[in-house]
Amino acid sequence: GEVYVADSHLRYLKPLYGDLLAEARLEPGTDWDAALRLFRDRGRARATVTARVLDGDGIAVAEFTGRFAVLRAAA
Repeated sequence: GEVYVADSHLRYLKPLYGDLLAEARLEPGTDWDAALRLFRDRGRARATVTARVLDGDGIAVAEFTGRFAVLRAAA
């Protein structure tokens, strides 16, 4: 499928001058199996992803929320 960012929000919380760790997760309550079934049956689905970027001390320096849409690729 083709993945598109339908909507996103990024917050920079503080500067980062060293190593980083990024972690991303599906929004709580997201039913991934249902999204996959919807994509299989209708050729489209959506999911919201949240991500955080942490500095070397584990302090959040950025936060991201994005709503992604996936569409079946044209044949």
